[in-house]
Amino acid sequence: MRSKHGRHVPMWELIERTCRKDDPCNKNFSSFFGYLFERGDDTQFSEDQLIAIAQGMIDRPAKDTPDLPTPIGFAIFGQFIDHDITLDVITKLGEAFNDVEQLENIRTPRLELDSIYLAGKEASPFLYEKDSDKMIIGTSDNLLDVQRNREGTAIIGDHRNDENLFISQMQSLFIRFHNWVVDRGHNFEEAQEFVRHTYQQIIVEEFLPEIISDDVLGPLMEGFENGKLPSEYINWSKVAHMPVEFSAAAYRFGHSHVRQNYQVNDSLSGNLFDFGGFEAVPIGKNVDWKFFFDLDGKSFLKCRPIDTKLASALFDLPFAEVGLKNLAKRNLVRGQLTFGLLSGEEVARRIGIKPLPKHHVIKKLGLKQTPLWFYILAEAERNGGKLGKVGGTIVGGTLLQLLLQDKNAYINKNPDFNPFDLIPKTKSIIAGVAKAVTDYPA
Repeated sequence: MRSKHGRHVPMWELIERTCRKDDPCNKNFSSFFGYLFERGDDTQFSEDQLIAIAQGMIDRPAKDTPDLPTPIGFAIFGQFIDHDITLDVITKLGEAFNDVEQLENIRTPRLELDSIYLAGKEASPFLYEKDSDKMIIGTSDNLLDVQRNREGTAIIGDHRNDENLFISQMQSLFIRFHNWVVDRGHNFEEAQEFVRHTYQQIIVEEFLPEIISDDVLGPLMEGFENGKLPSEYINWSKVAHMPVEFSAAAYRFGHSHVRQNYQVNDSLSGNLFDFGGFEAVPIGKNVDWKFFFDLDGKSFLKCRPIDTKLASALFDLPFAEVGLKNLAKRNLVRGQLTFGLLSGEEVARRIGIKPLPKHHVIKKLGLKQTPLWFYILAEAERNGGKLGKVGGTIVGGTLLQLLLQDKNAYINKNPDFNPFDLIPKTKSIIAGVAKAVTDYPA
């Protein structure tokens, strides 16, 4: 089958679409990428220059005692958000893609847990228990794993949510959370809405304040609560719902959060990629969320600051092909050569601020401009490890605008929503979710 643009569309893509013909989201949400500004000059950086920048980002030795108070679980939650709202299966690393408006986003650009629910019980029955309002969870060997086929492949809404142990267990957490809500007397639609609204409120009230500096987030939040984001420099009501400045640069800040070493549970610890991925999770690898969120005030590991250094493990990705294992290189090449993003300096000018002085890595290479992703990390580095004006505006504005334009989001449908009406009262909403479903349904 072919799309209206003539591209062959695999059947799995058609099954995954949540915005069906009768879904009102079609009127409000584009399923294609776009620019916040416009395409820049994709010849201003050579691949060799981008590789040289990447080499200057290796953190040796990795910082195991980061100076942010942010629980490390928010780095995983950030990846979980990304997999909910954006998926590009067309572009190839290093090959320019000049018509971004024709690049389809396979995920829906709504913070609706598309990667959990897909198109719902009728269109995606393989995710749901028969004659039940619950979702299928677990294997015969581990009730806290996601469901899998006989080859161990995860049967979930987005295959990327099985690429490492932590994101796989986050997927399991939210599936079990849905079932937990059903077990408290709610039907499928009620449980789905409660889980979605809880997820959205975690993003607004906990995730964004953890990653964006107060002076940048404050005006965005004020606009969000009043129904219109500040539009002096960016008219948020008219920009693409999934801008590539967000997906290919700004939102990749989370790679800097990643630690080298992790405590999985009381008995298991190790390096980032010691725990496998795209495979069944044995009981001994079940994540104890007290090490990832603040459940007891003392056990959780912390995020590394957002800066221009990445944990060394990210320069040798075990699941990537030879030549594509360097995550920093992948991010830089994708942003600048594939999408031709404006430089960080130019984006700063576009949002009305003076560009930062050149980072020493950029100065050493004699470059006149800075790739947008690196600029955002350098900005955060000078800003105490949180996103500054450029990064915070793109990340915060994009996510908050997605909620404002969704009539089913809590801010529009139920602005007084309080997840603590049901979940255990803890220091944070995400900790309450984790506490609610600990050992559930084991």
